[in-house]
Amino acid sequence: MLAEKVKRGPGWTRVTNPGPPHPHARRPDRLKLREFSQGVRFGDLKKLRYNQDLQGGGAGNRTPAETKKVHYSSLFVTDEPPQRAASLRIVANSDAAKDDSDDSLRRCTTPNPGLQLSCSRRSWSPMSRFKRNQQKYVKKAYRVRNWHEYEAGLRSRGSLTVWISLTDGKLANWDAPRPTRRRPGRRRKYSNHAIETAVTLGMVFRLASRQAEGFLRSLFDLLRFENDVPDHTTISRRKAMLGKVAFYEASQQAPVHILIDSSGLNVHVGQLRKPPKNRDWRKIHLAVDEQTGDVLACGLTSKSAHDSARVPALLKQIDRDIASARADTAYDTVGVYQAIENHRDGRSPRVLIPPRKGAKLGPTSTAARERNRTIRAQARLGKRTWHTASGYSKRSKVETTFFRYKTIFGPAMRARGLATQRVEATIGCKILNRMTALGMPDSQMIG
Repeated sequence: MLAEKVKRGPGWTRVTNPGPPHPHARRPDRLKLREFSQGVRFGDLKKLRYNQDLQGGGAGNRTPAETKKVHYSSLFVTDEPPQRAASLRIVANSDAAKDDSDDSLRRCTTPNPGLQLSCSRRSWSPMSRFKRNQQKYVKKAYRVRNWHEYEAGLRSRGSLTVWISLTDGKLANWDAPRPTRRRPGRRRKYSNHAIETAVTLGMVFRLASRQAEGFLRSLFDLLRFENDVPDHTTISRRKAMLGKVAFYEASQQAPVHILIDSSGLNVHVGQLRKPPKNRDWRKIHLAVDEQTGDVLACGLTSKSAHDSARVPALLKQIDRDIASARADTAYDTVGVYQAIENHRDGRSPRVLIPPRKGAKLGPTSTAARERNRTIRAQARLGKRTWHTASGYSKRSKVETTFFRYKTIFGPAMRARGLATQRVEATIGCKILNRMTALGMPDSQMIG
């Protein structure tokens, strides 16, 4: 009981909070109490919440009056022992209340007559919104079943033979080919493959342009290659001229299940002591294979581009039939449904996009058929149940791809211009696909 937990005495005392903590709140293990005229004061706590659980009564047997949610600026507990067994769970998430006067307090009596509380007149519903440091759901635990294969893939990511192509002990396609016709100016010395290799090594090992140049020079000296190394100015200038970089090769022509989403990447803002408020950033749009995790399509736009407007451009990069497509509510537009429906003739993909709030059934067209199907399913099952029953929850794998991208390459882009940044994003997707082919974990949920 609470009376047995409080240690009487002057000054600060320690209390052990009985009962398990609330699953959606962070509770300190100990609370500091201070004596007051009427009893022990839970002072210096601005926002408090209590739940009184009566002995022998479950959650289904309580009345609304037996479970209260009140905002407290001051809270007092009388010296009278409780007549019935009760537990007081308190959650504190702010600093002390400055006002210690008793004029603004009124007496609040709980269903337990032996436990009397004094609280302020203002009411507050706690935990109406979750904080960033609080988890909405319990985090699951997983076990990797193919740890030996996955560990071998992690070691292979640091191998230079994975990122540098060799033919008979020599560099392949390093020098630029001779032009077939005469062009004005000096002909190129390095091929696009050489520039792409230098950029790839810089992104994999997180090297700047000058460090990547020094790394290649020392590597060529150790291996006794006679090829020249492009300097950092040549790498930066030719990087924007690479154009379209092939980053995905389909190993099979079976219909694919795609996951579409976008995320933000920071860009360089100059030598500013304080970053600007309206800082510029880029949007990277990806279409990911749900089964293998490969990046099928990639695009980079400014921050003002809408997510749904980039779907037709992403689908043009996919040369396979689409079995299903999953995206979030930002893609709930007519253009997205039409682009997915018209991707390949003779096949109607399954589209799983949560409709907007208050969405209504649309006209009976081919593009609106999937949307109407989703609206009816959510009305029948509920939104949360529909996520699991329809398989929409697998869309979280595209969030894993963004996490991998920002973990390996960082949350900011290295290039300054938009054309160079697009090449950098494409090469980053190519690196992700190469790492995926080396080995990915096969996880199993254990609890």
